[in-house]
Amino acid sequence: MKTVVPNVSLIIPVYNVEQYLPKCLESIAAQTLKGFEVILVDDGSTDHSLEILRGFARRFPNTCVIHQENGGVSKARNAGIQAARGEYIAFMDSDDYIAPLYLQRLYESAKKYRADMVCCSYYRYNAVTHELRPAQFRKAPGIYTPKEMIRALILDMGIKGFIWNKLWRRTLFTEHHITFPTMCFEDISVCQRGFYFSNRIAVIGDPLYFYVQHKDSAIGALNIKKLNDYLRALADLRGFLELQRDFPPYRAVYRLHSLLDISRLCAVSQMQVSQQRNRHIFSRTVQRDLIIGHAQPVGIGHAVQAHCTHQHQRNAALYLTHALHLLEILFADAPHGKQQPFHHQDSQHQI
Repeated sequence: MKTVVPNVSLIIPVYNVEQYLPKCLESIAAQTLKGFEVILVDDGSTDHSLEILRGFARRFPNTCVIHQENGGVSKARNAGIQAARGEYIAFMDSDDYIAPLYLQRLYESAKKYRADMVCCSYYRYNAVTHELRPAQFRKAPGIYTPKEMIRALILDMGIKGFIWNKLWRRTLFTEHHITFPTMCFEDISVCQRGFYFSNRIAVIGDPLYFYVQHKDSAIGALNIKKLNDYLRALADLRGFLELQRDFPPYRAVYRLHSLLDISRLCAVSQMQVSQQRNRHIFSRTVQRDLIIGHAQPVGIGHAVQAHCTHQHQRNAALYLTHALHLLEILFADAPHGKQQPFHHQDSQHQI
């Protein structure tokens, strides 16, 4: 009997999300696309997540449940890739949900345009305020080359380095040995490699993915490790492009965007500052100073601290100052890879 190859392998890493799983799985069950497989990777959950996954697999036979010791989301996704059999791969976070047409629209676009990757827009859903907002997706629908998409990623044109609003040809991972590194912001590394090795990338403007932001979302609480990981991700991107001899055309825009991105990261981390207005003022101040005087970013970090009247804002400004210093090292013309780790010396400045 001939084995039927799934058109799409949908990979979902799961860890202690029993309160969010039902909505996620319901949205998968409602997909209009036929012939896809679901790969659920339980990363050593200690709640009832594994039981929920097994219950779903009993109702939907084309589902594979993998249970492994806790190793982090990257290890879980890599396990899902190894188990995948589909022509294409899609990723989803276990606390998010997708529109019924999500997989069908992405898959049909991939086949129609012979695309190695397909990107769609998405919604941001704030689980605290219950606010639903479409993302600012400024890249027009169409077909793009790898260099166009990498530039859009660098310039933050709404494409973002997320992996979950995209469809990937599985051979991008198997032929180019793309795996998820064990760190935060691991999707930056994977996404830019996917763009680079694709022949054609299709962009559709409809928001079909629902990204749920919780009070304890990954980016919501900045700490030393996350800053180090973000800088490692930037260093990895530069190193990869240099290896391909493609970094010089991106140097100027990439440097400025990275400075701005660090400022946003620090601002977003101010979740302990309850007033949205305070966070907005902090972010706007940082970005204004960066744009005006980005030639001396360390001085900018110290200047930003002078604008901060709230303790948590001062904490973020402290992180910003150190991060900008490391970015200067990262984007210097000196040999790549000599940036120093970020050591925090004052325990009272935890964010």
